[in-house]
Amino acid sequence: MLVGGICLVVFGFSLTTPRDFLSVIAPETNWILSPLYFVGTNFLHLSWGHLLVNLVLWALLASRYEMKEGSLKLLGLIGLASIIGGFAEWVFNDLQFSGLSISIFALVAVYVFDWLSEHPYFFGQSRFFTCAAAALLIFLMIGIEAVIAYSGGYKTAVAAHVGGAMAGLFSKLGMGSRGPGNGFPFRAMRPDDVGPVLDIIFEFDEDDGEEAEESFERSLDHKFVVEIDGRIAGMTGFTIDDHGSDIAWLSWTYVHNDFKRKGIAFEMMQAIRDKLERAGIRKVFIATSDYICEDTGKDIYKPARSFYENKLNATREIVVKDYYGKGESKYVYSLPVRDHSGAPVQQGQGIYPLFIELLEADESEGGYVIGWDETERALDQTAALLKLIEQGRQKNAHAIFVTMPSGLSANGATSLTAAGFKQVGRITDYYAFGVDDTYWAYYLAGDENAA
Repeated sequence: MLVGGICLVVFGFSLTTPRDFLSVIAPETNWILSPLYFVGTNFLHLSWGHLLVNLVLWALLASRYEMKEGSLKLLGLIGLASIIGGFAEWVFNDLQFSGLSISIFALVAVYVFDWLSEHPYFFGQSRFFTCAAAALLIFLMIGIEAVIAYSGGYKTAVAAHVGGAMAGLFSKLGMGSRGPGNGFPFRAMRPDDVGPVLDIIFEFDEDDGEEAEESFERSLDHKFVVEIDGRIAGMTGFTIDDHGSDIAWLSWTYVHNDFKRKGIAFEMMQAIRDKLERAGIRKVFIATSDYICEDTGKDIYKPARSFYENKLNATREIVVKDYYGKGESKYVYSLPVRDHSGAPVQQGQGIYPLFIELLEADESEGGYVIGWDETERALDQTAALLKLIEQGRQKNAHAIFVTMPSGLSANGATSLTAAGFKQVGRITDYYAFGVDDTYWAYYLAGDENAA
């Protein structure tokens, strides 16, 4: 807003007076103060059209960069782009250039670099390779801009734009993609990171390691690492849920033992929030447990639960007793990514659950879930549920769970209750704003169903 306001004020004084003022500190007359000249040219514009186009692009690009990196980094990028781009234009052309486009191309280069970094299979094999690929795309954009301008009889500051873009790439090459606080280098996971990442996960939890290994073989999309002194210090990421493109689950989030208590976990969570927002996620969920290590007798996820509750202020949505196995409950936390808007979704009118099959619960030993379909007929499903419970008993199940949208849950509650199921909680606004994911449980090993 400050930069845009200065541009408007300067334009109101016309080009003559400000340019006459800047000529006093031009490199031709004063080398020491020449950087101020190049920064000052950002605020000079040739016409209302020139000014408005630049202000719109500036508002779109600079506001997002400033929210992520802060005002000081934005000002630093303006200065770096102005000096490099200004000197380049002076050397290859003249000093008669003006406009915010030098700084705008620096921001464009930053966003192109970030986009390429998030697609490691194509461009992100190394930071230098990503930088080179970004440079080629930026040069292509500047070339197209120059062809359009010159064919229409207009002049464009090609060297200044190239210099500004190079400044943006230089800022990424020098700093990497960093978190908003202490500045730990935060980047997309690459194929060569998989081995070190799995080593960290396996050291902490073998089951998580096996599941992560299978997942990484399928895709590294939305997976990120913190790299310090050439070593993987931590990893995190997210997986978009099959039930909706606007909700996601936090994936394996660990910090190497050598780098603990340095604030890396918190920094990763701050950085991943920006990635979630870019992906259009409205709410992210975190699943963990109270697993007790057989060798040490320790609740190994207790520090993680404390971190989510006390450091991130995450909401504990639900605790499902014995979900992963006898004595190991499922904990689900949530963090809003963006505020919801509009009225809550009304769901469940005229639609009823039809319980059809018994399936093994994900990552559970002895836990099962009941699969269901939808029907427009209000049927008594008690007999079907009792049959599925008997199947679970024959499979030595210790518990059977049913999860479904809150509207369907309400319509099927009579049958579920008659079969002995108890509602044990819900994950709010899961399927949509106002549509929760409701959990029911039936425990076969004891009298929990009568509790």
